[in-house]
Amino acid sequence: MKQSPAFDKKQRPPECSILNPSALLRQAIAEDSNRVSDWEWYIEQLKDDAERLYCFERILYINLTHRAALKAILLLNTKRKEKLADQRNPPLIMRLFRLWMRVGS
Repeated sequence: MKQSPAFDKKQRPPECSILNPSALLRQAIAEDSNRVSDWEWYIEQLKDDAERLYCFERILYINLTHRAALKAILLLNTKRKEKLADQRNPPLIMRLFRLWMRVGS
């Protein structure tokens, strides 16, 4: 039977790479709970997808087999990739507008 990383002394919780976390996320990180229900509560309260993603990662740190967290991480990562793709490939009208602005200046 595999043990959760929470019980492995060498394993550490995931680092928070969010540049400007909300007060609520800072509270969650400071609390550093090892209870899935605490992180689920924070997920319900938080609005930012990056912050929610971090909370889902903490749930997986506690319980590697938490299916809902796995699904949510996949969904949020897919959503983030789509958002980045949209930013890299803006609609044609936006590209033409940017080109026009460069030529006009």
